[in-house]
Amino acid sequence: MKMCNALAGLGAEVSLYALRGNESAPDLYKHYGVPDSFQIKLVSSRLLLGRPTPIALLMALRAKFDGAALVYGRNLTACFFASLLGLPVIYESHTPASGLRKSKKMLLNKLVRSRQIKGFVVISKPLFQDFKEIYNLPDEKLLVAHDGADEPDNTPVKSFSNDDFFHIGYVGQLYPGRGMEIIEGLARQCPYACIHVVGGNNEDIERWRNRYRDVGNLIFHGFVPPAETAGFRAACQVLLAPYQRKVTIAGGNNTVAWMSPLKIFEYMSAGRPIVCSDLPVLHEVMEDGRNCVMCPPEEVESWRRAIDTLWRDLGMREKLGQEAYRDFQKEYSWKIRAKKILNYFV
Repeated sequence: MKMCNALAGLGAEVSLYALRGNESAPDLYKHYGVPDSFQIKLVSSRLLLGRPTPIALLMALRAKFDGAALVYGRNLTACFFASLLGLPVIYESHTPASGLRKSKKMLLNKLVRSRQIKGFVVISKPLFQDFKEIYNLPDEKLLVAHDGADEPDNTPVKSFSNDDFFHIGYVGQLYPGRGMEIIEGLARQCPYACIHVVGGNNEDIERWRNRYRDVGNLIFHGFVPPAETAGFRAACQVLLAPYQRKVTIAGGNNTVAWMSPLKIFEYMSAGRPIVCSDLPVLHEVMEDGRNCVMCPPEEVESWRRAIDTLWRDLGMREKLGQEAYRDFQKEYSWKIRAKKILNYFV
């Protein structure tokens, strides 16, 4: 949704092909906080029994029928079918080619050799090296484009009732490896702070809420639509990204070696100081002492010292937040990302 809006903002006529959900689905533009600057074309899976390969083919056929000049996507199967139909393709990958199962590797091998492939976008340098080593792609066919975030808008700042506290925020999923143990430790060791956890599915929220029921200054706000999360980030004095050395996503894969977390860029766009884990892949964007404070992922005491310092030092908070926001403005908005990709391949 964000990339479609960014591409439309650069003057492109954009259509997003997506799987039709249930009848109670929200207004997607409002849900994600983007204008209706592009079309959403829903594909029904009812007749296809939810099978991913026929659905991908149907999406590619729709794009061909609609006269698409370029297909851009993260669905490998749909991009492969689009190339077979003679459509120029840019494929974006968030996972290493070396980790794909056999059937997906076959599709990727064919896509690499296709005359229709314009290029490949990856979200981190380790993924760049992975694709480079496996396929020996020339530089003009492979681009690192980290994820991004929106420019600040007029989203109302969330109001917290307990104004006497130092407000710390975490916005994101609650899968294993996202650092809830660090957050709980900080809440116990920093009684002057109130830590706000925004996001997660109902099952994860209930599990963590029950586990830490005795921690009074740890508040779970539950799922918040993406369009409203900026208000929470803006209301906090510090934002946390306590990724552990094993970080899982919905499918259970460990992404810590190659991830490019949306959370980091959304935090940067808020102009708030960030305390994040000292992990190699995050050094592509974050610099300890300049635009963030980095701490060893598993050492709660290190995180506590960082929070104590920021609590006492308003000047440091302002400096870190301003540097992070300047980096965001120069490199990491969705519009800058979209322009970088188009200029590189088109």
